[in-house]
Amino acid sequence: MFASSFLFSMAESLIAQLASQAYIEASQILGVYNHLQQFTQTISYIKAVMLDAEQMVINNHSFELDNWLWLVRGVLSDAKDVLEEVECKNLHKKVIKAHGDNCSMKITK
Repeated sequence: MFASSFLFSMAESLIAQLASQAYIEASQILGVYNHLQQFTQTISYIKAVMLDAEQMVINNHSFELDNWLWLVRGVLSDAKDVLEEVECKNLHKKVIKAHGDNCSMKITK
């Protein structure tokens, strides 16, 4: 039950992040707006399925569903990492645009 509620809030957080103006602008600049919209829809579907899966795990003690919920956790965590990377790249581009490439501190990965 904890895993599913944690996943549900993680999915909600990702959807809110994707709906922010910063992500919309960044995805348009990077040419991935349609992909991020599809990704948002997929997360919404997963969120809906998680509610049913949680109830099934509670009622049936299903090991397979419990495993699936943990796999989804990994996927959502990876997605969050990718979104943070996109945000960093977008901020880096804004800094370069505003201050040129003569910044004394370089951003490295």
